[in-house]
Amino acid sequence: MNAVLPELWSLPRKIPLHPSNWYCHTRLIYMAMASIYARRFQVPVTPVVAALREELYPQGFARADFPAARNRLRDADLFARPSVWLRIGYGFARLVERFHSKHARTRCVDAILSQIRWELQTTSHTSISPVSGILNILSLWLHNPDDPDCRQALSKMGKRGGRGTFQLRF
Repeated sequence: MNAVLPELWSLPRKIPLHPSNWYCHTRLIYMAMASIYARRFQVPVTPVVAALREELYPQGFARADFPAARNRLRDADLFARPSVWLRIGYGFARLVERFHSKHARTRCVDAILSQIRWELQTTSHTSISPVSGILNILSLWLHNPDDPDCRQALSKMGKRGGRGTFQLRF
């Protein structure tokens, strides 16, 4: 996948590329995805994961060329082809990803997690959409499974669904 840079949040807010200038749903989804991306979380390879890999990659998961497939999209899934500027942006993001400062990344992710907590608290831990809500919960859980805002949001989600509470286990 293309890099989802948390460092965008450290840009000056006057720059149109700063995520705070984006539409609210886009901003909130990017915010959570950037902190998840920075964590580089991977689930253990269980028999179910191995079976899914075998089904999805019949030529062999280990031989899949993921960097080559990064921008390959099925025509039916495209609303508009990625522009030259977007592809240049992806290339720049890959470059930043190779040479980013770990200290700066940590500082940016901490700021994003703080913003996620604020978003959850201002919505009584329900979030403004199901997508941003589950991504916010996953983001907080990946950084601290005992995060109190994560626990409250999980509790609210379980009550909304009416089927008990959710538990994240890996």
